[in-house]
Amino acid sequence: MVSGRLGKRKIVSQYALHIQCGWRMIQNNKIIIASGDMYVPGSKYIGDIDDFDWDVVGANKFDEITAELFANKNNNTIYVSGLEADEFGGVKLVFTENYILEIFPDESFDEKIV
Repeated sequence: MVSGRLGKRKIVSQYALHIQCGWRMIQNNKIIIASGDMYVPGSKYIGDIDDFDWDVVGANKFDEITAELFANKNNNTIYVSGLEADEFGGVKLVFTENYILEIFPDESFDEKIV
């Protein structure tokens, strides 16, 4: 049990994966959520796109989809069932329930530019 961003107590998993490049979650050959969804307004947003603040909890498409995904799980535990890595630093994690997480570096240079 830990405190979340808004100070609410919540249960978290034993492990966490922190990704700092492009990624997408696929189920049954359909992209269900992706890293870019954080910067897209959710379906309830009615303001001007220029005024959209993606960092407000619950305002973006990512938060909306994530809430739906976890609400529909009925406490089912999803496990990693396979792993593939490529020569470019990409990774494919295969999960139970037909989920696949594809992580792919989305820059063309070899070193991080600061």
